Amino acid sequence: TTDDTKTNLHVVDMASTSFKKMAAILKYYKSRYDSVVAFKPTGWTFSADKKTTRATSRRARGALIQYAVPYSEHSSCAELREFVKFINARNVFPHVGNDRGENLARM
Repeated sequence: TTDDTKTNLHVVDMASTSFKKMAAILKYYKSRYDSVVAFKPTGWTFSADKKTTRATSRRARGALIQYAVPYSEHSSCAELREFVKFINARNVFPHVGNDRGENLARM
């Protein structure tokens, strides 16, 4: 829906997941919400020293909570696996190289 009063889930651009923007969102909806939770896709969760990926990280500033989840179009295969496990996906549809035709059928 495009009617923000009909849902509690709001999909926003990446810039809106910053704490500054989240604070503005909370102020705008102050009569409706008492917190804002953002899920920020990031391919930067790889730890070079341990050569592992972290499934997610959590940061909070008062009523603002931000989760960094290991996903981006530039994610490694290990990061994508962790992301799919984290969201408990039933189906995964590739979009890079997906022409919605012959390439999709092969995938």
